[in-house]
Amino acid sequence: MHAIRRGALHPWERKLDEKRISDRDTEADEAVLTYTLNNIRPVELLDLTRSLLALSEQYRRFADDHVGASSQDYRLYVREVRPGSITIDLITYATQPQILAPFAPVLIEYTKELGDWFDFFKGVKDAKDIKEMLLGKSKKDLQQISDIIEPAAKDAFDGGIRITAAQRASSSSTAQST
Repeated sequence: MHAIRRGALHPWERKLDEKRISDRDTEADEAVLTYTLNNIRPVELLDLTRSLLALSEQYRRFADDHVGASSQDYRLYVREVRPGSITIDLITYATQPQILAPFAPVLIEYTKELGDWFDFFKGVKDAKDIKEMLLGKSKKDLQQISDIIEPAAKDAFDGGIRITAAQRASSSSTAQST
């Protein structure tokens, strides 16, 4: 049996501690997309993963269309999964060191577009807005947008989905479907 040791850290514990400190240093300029699913019933794992995959693929398509960068350069990564309802923080950062475009504005604008789609599915948009929204969208785009909200739509008990984006100590945007 091993005794519980107090005091000095193992080398791997020191590296982990150093990593936590360096992560805190970069959080100030980090852009975060928060995905919250407020369902009453349990969510099928396949529905949740499809929703998150569609969210990621649509974000990459949005970045490609609006920034002109390769969609491979804009990816979402899980930063934190919180207890309670399904709440997941996703972050984005450059996969290539030469990327100079800031990520927060792209993430925030993407969330605004999602909010327009959520309004569309709730029936809030008028015909003119719908026509503009559909312009340039493929069948795959529309299926992925549907996949994003499907876990909330399947909940018969007033569930909802909320997707927010924010840059630490800066601007933010919210997309919500209930």
